[in-house]
Amino acid sequence: MRKVRKSLQAIVITGLVGMILPRFVEITGVSLIDKFLVKGLLGIAFLISTIIVGWLFSVHILKNKVTGGKTRIGIYFVLIMIMFGATTAILSFIKTVGIIVLSIFACITLVLLITFIIKLFAAQHETKITEKNTANQVIKANTDIKSVTTNKERKLNHPTPSLAVTPKNKVERQIKTAIELKTIYQLWNEKDPNKKCLTVTNDENPDLMWVKIYKPPYGNGKFYGYVRMNDARDTVNGEIFYADRQIWKLAD
Repeated sequence: MRKVRKSLQAIVITGLVGMILPRFVEITGVSLIDKFLVKGLLGIAFLISTIIVGWLFSVHILKNKVTGGKTRIGIYFVLIMIMFGATTAILSFIKTVGIIVLSIFACITLVLLITFIIKLFAAQHETKITEKNTANQVIKANTDIKSVTTNKERKLNHPTPSLAVTPKNKVERQIKTAIELKTIYQLWNEKDPNKKCLTVTNDENPDLMWVKIYKPPYGNGKFYGYVRMNDARDTVNGEIFYADRQIWKLAD
């Protein structure tokens, strides 16, 4: 391919274009960046136009320097218009897309923030409702316990005779049993001081024969004594469970 030298006319024209065009063309809006972009595009346009003219000389379409110079200048201006038009369009497209993307990102961020705030308030409200329900349940449970205890004490202190037709001795035994059911603490306080031990039993465990207690409650508030089961040969020494329940009576 024939090397085409840069003529004086080409030098003057490219020099003027290189000085004037950067003053009127705005690509990115930053003058320093626009200056380098314009000079780069002008250099690429002149290089391409020179290559094209050299190829035209090699295929004998151009035959003299004057025609080659004019052709190169014409191609140069055409390339400048194409390059700058395409660059402006591309940058404008990128800027538009960038604005759209930023707008979408801002909307998504706003929606997520609003959703987070709503969930936070909902969680706090649900926590308050749960705490309120829990408190109500505790109050209700305490009320029920007090009611059951009061009714039980009322029944123990004022037993109601059974309306069913039963033998007289069975009714008397039921009333006597209801009156005598107490806690071990109560029975111990009522124990005759002259007796060395307190012997009690209950009807909750049918296998229990008796429990013998020789000492008052220990420092931890618990009773310890000897337990005898119906089918056992020996007694067992240890803690007496459920001493605070009103299920105990003196053993026969």
